[in-house]
Amino acid sequence: MLMLVVTAAVLGSAGRPAAAERCGLVASGQPDPFGLMAQLSGNFVPPVPVAPVKRSSASTQSPSPINNPWNVFNRQPTTLDSFNAFQQIMTLLGKRRKRQSGLYEQLTRVRRETEAVKARVRRIVGGYDAIPGQLCWQVKIQIGDVRDETICGGTILGSRTVLIAAHCLYNSETRRRISDRNVIVVVGGMNRDVGEVYGHDTTGCAEPFGIQQSIVHPNYNYDLNDNDIGILILNRPIDLDHKPCACSACLTARTPQVAEWCVVSGYGEESSDGSNDRDPVPLKWTQLQIRHQDYSGSCAFNSFPARGGFGGQRTNLDLFLCAGAQKWEDTCQGDSGGPLICLDPVKKTYYQAGIVSFGDDCGAGTGGQYTRVAAYIPWILANTAGDVTVDL
Repeated sequence: MLMLVVTAAVLGSAGRPAAAERCGLVASGQPDPFGLMAQLSGNFVPPVPVAPVKRSSASTQSPSPINNPWNVFNRQPTTLDSFNAFQQIMTLLGKRRKRQSGLYEQLTRVRRETEAVKARVRRIVGGYDAIPGQLCWQVKIQIGDVRDETICGGTILGSRTVLIAAHCLYNSETRRRISDRNVIVVVGGMNRDVGEVYGHDTTGCAEPFGIQQSIVHPNYNYDLNDNDIGILILNRPIDLDHKPCACSACLTARTPQVAEWCVVSGYGEESSDGSNDRDPVPLKWTQLQIRHQDYSGSCAFNSFPARGGFGGQRTNLDLFLCAGAQKWEDTCQGDSGGPLICLDPVKKTYYQAGIVSFGDDCGAGTGGQYTRVAAYIPWILANTAGDVTVDL
């Protein structure tokens, strides 16, 4: 059974440790909810990647345009689509990668950016459907309105604090900040529809929250993705003492080691183009291995040619963790901002090591990049007014 080390004898009204002292403890009652504890005994069995089975139109309900705002990109793009997308990309100075050069690589970039024009976000491919309480720190963040909505993930760190990727809070076409009034945080939802007017909460525990303030790291770089971290301050507290579908992940200075296995989660696409999605898409999780960080191409990164306005700059990989690279197990469009969660081997609790930031095609075999949370602890504490504590 999961054991939690309580660092302060602060008890709630029910005689149990207060919410801040129970971080990283799942509410599903599972002794090893993600299979990560087997790493401690050397018995961990890596997931076996399985190629996704294409769903036939006869057996799959087509999502409505409202339910799937990326629906336009699920059809075969025309030459005009690619041309228009390329114009937008060049205007926006969107993501570039060192390996993308020449005509074939340029067309590949156009296709990738066409899929990303509506939102620079990522989602889960492969993995497992979550059960209630298993991912109690995960939230869904609805950005925009019913006519033009995108989705990101986020992580509960305190009763009024949610950690998110900075890029989720920007309009990808205008590069302007999204208004706080157009951001809704949904706690406890078990599928992507929960929180929408047409959604159905099967647990009776899900709850939407508005935000009082959004905070983006002052050194966030939209083009390189450096410092891709933000904070949402909710307009009222989550009842972490009595809400079984909500909990906080631990915040700690620990960083996972290369070859260690961690967990990512989200509500997103189940394939790169969304054609394999169920309706509604469930909250899912998968195990990813931490990889050696470098510019060899085994991990994604953004770069610009020396002749461009950015003078040969590229993503500062010291600010990220690289994870994944096994085929068909990955984050993908829509998981952006969600948590990379690892197991503390001493306390046997779960802490947030990373934030889903960016990567190449979903499940293609290249490691994705996750903002290294431990590097930002002083900034997080300075902007959360005592709502978040560090699990020492």
